[in-house]
Amino acid sequence: MSESTIERKAAKTILQEPIKVVVGRHRFLVPPPTIGTLIAASAALSELPKVDVENENPIAASFRIARDCKPIGEAIAVLLVGARGSMRKGLAYLWWKHKLRKKALFILENLSNSELSELVTRLFTMQEVTHFFGLTTFLIGINMLKPTREVRTTASGQQ
Repeated sequence: MSESTIERKAAKTILQEPIKVVVGRHRFLVPPPTIGTLIAASAALSELPKVDVENENPIAASFRIARDCKPIGEAIAVLLVGARGSMRKGLAYLWWKHKLRKKALFILENLSNSELSELVTRLFTMQEVTHFFGLTTFLIGINMLKPTREVRTTASGQQ
């Protein structure tokens, strides 16, 4: 079976077959993309500090906010670990959170800036974000089209 067929991709996702990603001397096994993974990564990225890109020197801004950028490690760790266990309670969630912290610490302490950039590029490409964007845009459009209030009509057809 060809690696690139839709059926093969679907089977890999359903079976949660990991994909090998090599960056520099580091090897990662990454689970296939899920909506849960994007949700969890988005939650981590929302914790990043805000930067006024139009009115601030990018280098100065990078140094100013660097101490508050630990969520980068968590967001990348989410993409590496996947979402399985992230939306559960109890031991499953605690185990997921433990794996996440361990992977985030590894990323922050061991990857160079260029390795991190390459890893982010590969991981976001794998996440099929454009499909997620299309789906969410479509569903938001449907939500905008639904009636906002119930209209009652009488037997004569009047409101």
